[in-house]
Amino acid sequence: MKRSDSVKYILIVIGALALIALLQRIPHEGYQGPLTGNDLLKTIKRDRQATVGNEGVDKLIKNDEYEPVVPPTGIIALSDRTFSLGYDEIYDHREKYSGREISVSGYVDKDNLPQGQFLVGRDLVWCCQNDMYFIGFLVLTDGKIPDANAELRVTGFLEPVSYADPKTKETFLVPAIRAKKIESAPKFSHQVSPG
Repeated sequence: MKRSDSVKYILIVIGALALIALLQRIPHEGYQGPLTGNDLLKTIKRDRQATVGNEGVDKLIKNDEYEPVVPPTGIIALSDRTFSLGYDEIYDHREKYSGREISVSGYVDKDNLPQGQFLVGRDLVWCCQNDMYFIGFLVLTDGKIPDANAELRVTGFLEPVSYADPKTKETFLVPAIRAKKIESAPKFSHQVSPG
């Protein structure tokens, strides 16, 4: 057998093994359609510990050397870099953050909400424009509702509120911001990345 034939054979075997490993990871139920909402978040979030063999990188991955995205005390101020992680943390542990003061910059989405409510948030982009979607906080106000796409900074206190998704009609508890101050936002990125 020629050396080039041996290499081809080895590559074919490696490819077949990789395909088998991939097929074993596909659920037995078959393709269930695109994931959305909580199913997508459950798929994205991983609790397993990552190690790469480099102590400095391992600490970075575990976030041991860095301040938490949501500080344990004081005002919660989400930036371009921390918006997505802070959003996930607050939604995942809404009862823990109820009553905390928060300041968030984003653009307005009215999304057919009742009087006195609007959304303020950003566009989450995983890899490209095709997978981009809006993530944001429900804002409760007694004042005038801002125009759609207005760029604002909302400061207020987090409280649990029942929210009905206008598209799916599903109702669930969300950490809403009871606005005490709404102002024009300083420059911020409309698009944020996960984690």
